[in-house]
Amino acid sequence: MEHALVQTKQLSKKFRSFPAVNEVSVTVNEGDIYGLIGKNGAGKTTLMRMILGNCRQTAGEIVYNNELLEQGRRIGSIIESPPFFPECSALENLKRFSILFGGRQDIEQILHDVDLWEARKKHAGKFSLGMKQRLGIAIALLGKPRFLVLDEPTNGLDPAGITEMRELILKLNREQGISFFISSHILDELGRVATKFGIMNHGELVEEISSAALQEQCKKRLEIYPDDLQRASALLSERVGTDALRVQEDHIVLTRGIEDSAALNKLLWENQIAVSRLELKAETLEQYFMRKVNG
Repeated sequence: MEHALVQTKQLSKKFRSFPAVNEVSVTVNEGDIYGLIGKNGAGKTTLMRMILGNCRQTAGEIVYNNELLEQGRRIGSIIESPPFFPECSALENLKRFSILFGGRQDIEQILHDVDLWEARKKHAGKFSLGMKQRLGIAIALLGKPRFLVLDEPTNGLDPAGITEMRELILKLNREQGISFFISSHILDELGRVATKFGIMNHGELVEEISSAALQEQCKKRLEIYPDDLQRASALLSERVGTDALRVQEDHIVLTRGIEDSAALNKLLWENQIAVSRLELKAETLEQYFMRKVNG
């Protein structure tokens, strides 16, 4: 059974008369890696700031899990750029920031967790962008968060840095049970980690969809447009099974046995069923996103 960690209900934010976020309702459950997708100016960062309490909403509400509230709203974040002292080492940065959290004693373990132990004595200002991002997450981990909000954590990273960030997010989610709320422009990369997606456009939530449902929507399929839907669906279901066939308004969608479309077309032709069109389709996350926001 899913347990909501953070929910927004009809959340809105106006800057003067401009609706930056308009009646957005999202649900992040415990264990989720929630991917927030949207073009620049879609309202993603404003939504994140409201969830963090850094920006007051104009209307609507934010509901936090009771346990999250009782434990001091254990939420960590990196919005825009990670905070740190550039002239201090990674180890010294964590020691300084740990004072804000009562003096954590497991700083060394945190540095191991984010793969910065070997670079612990190096000045943070000399870190690569990926190392700086991991240091920012290490600082956020000082508060023992159950929920981490990351705004574009892979922005500007090279392929190696993107891979390291992906592995870190999955590791913290799997081993420490941390839930994530992440925005990203690298959609296919986000698709490798997210368990749930929210698509925003012009301040509104276009769709909220699970990773499993999205994969179902994007997987390869064959669309057949016959002149007799009822007879065609009966014939094709015998060939591929009823679980791999869906009848739409004017066509049939097959998700199995689609490699030999010529044989399927021949089967229908031999039974006096004319086919006006056969289309093999599949979408990437980016293509799905563009169809939703443009469409």
